[in-house]
Amino acid sequence: DYAVMKKNILKGLLLGFSITVYFSFNIIFFLLITGHIKKEKIFINYNIEKLAFRILEANREGVLEDMFDYYREIKGFAIYDSRFEIELGYGDYFTEEEIYDFFLGNVEIIFDKKSNSFIFLKQIGGMGNIRSVTGINGNILRYSDKILFLKIDAYNYQKNRILYFMILSLFPIILLLLIIVLALLYRKNESYKIKIEEHQTLAKLGEASRTLAHEIKNPLGAINIQLGYLKKIAPENIVKEFGVFEYELDRIKSITDRIGDFLRDPLGFPQEFNVINYINEIIKNKKYRFIIEDNTIDADIFFDKRRFESIIENALNNAMESQDEAENIDPIKIIADNSKDFVIISIVDKGIGLRDKGKDIFQPYYTTKTKGSGIGLSIVKRFIEANGGKIEIYNNDDIGATAKLYIKKGKTKDENTDCRR
Repeated sequence: DYAVMKKNILKGLLLGFSITVYFSFNIIFFLLITGHIKKEKIFINYNIEKLAFRILEANREGVLEDMFDYYREIKGFAIYDSRFEIELGYGDYFTEEEIYDFFLGNVEIIFDKKSNSFIFLKQIGGMGNIRSVTGINGNILRYSDKILFLKIDAYNYQKNRILYFMILSLFPIILLLLIIVLALLYRKNESYKIKIEEHQTLAKLGEASRTLAHEIKNPLGAINIQLGYLKKIAPENIVKEFGVFEYELDRIKSITDRIGDFLRDPLGFPQEFNVINYINEIIKNKKYRFIIEDNTIDADIFFDKRRFESIIENALNNAMESQDEAENIDPIKIIADNSKDFVIISIVDKGIGLRDKGKDIFQPYYTTKTKGSGIGLSIVKRFIEANGGKIEIYNNDDIGATAKLYIKKGKTKDENTDCRR
């Protein structure tokens, strides 16, 4: 429980850190982009103003046409007097009414979306009598002043602006995807770590179990021989009491055999066979009553027969023991269905059901039964998963439980040549 709590705290801290990093990076990136856009606007204002004065200088030197040939981004240029009458014009420029309205707007530069252009207006001139018109940025328009009009193509600016907005929009998504990928990698790494730990535990368990099984089987053989001898020489009334010894000896032998099953190679030597036919062979000598419901179209699987028998035996034993404990003599139902990749075998009992729903019932040696070994379901899970299937166990709505076994379907013979044969 402490390890689980520690793991949950670590997950919470990682989630909090990820959220903090995500929003921090977004804020920093947003400030950088908006700062860069403001800087670019200042730079554009400076360049347009610089270009305007170069045009004025070119006009004084009589090389205005050469200037326009060189600066292809200039869409229009004009000079107006203090009465807003045109003195010099080139390209696309404002009429006297338009320039007057623009001038009263008290703005030096605007972006015209309609023409995708920057429009620059500059009040130039020297001393003179003052007119009663407020100029750009609050300056007073004098009779001797001129108004410079400049229209510049804003294609490159707009292209950069769209690029910035795209980056600004995509960055949070990319960052979020990166965090999700890192989270998935972390989870995958955790699952690999758990699997490695499980394999290491199984390896240690296997070594101990092999030694234990070997050490148990030797004295068991000796006890069985001596018990057989005692049954021959003992009085008949005492021989009946030996049944307890025989039962317990058989149980110990069964446990050691199951441990051997668990430690066996889970794949074995697969071969193709029909599930329904083989299940019928397994249950024909059992005392319990079974009902087989075959809903399959194709019930062939590619599996090791001994391991499949171990799976069915263990699953059926659980169902029978559960019904015995519930004192229910109803038949156990075995339902076979098809899906795209699996033959699904459902073993439905009317026993006591699952008691510890939150526990890992597939953990080796976990059992709630007084006479259980806790190895049966571990064997079932190990053999099924090794062959690409899965197992689900859940309580029924009314009574008992269902064990659902997903067994991989059979394959064609030429696709499944066993390299170990």
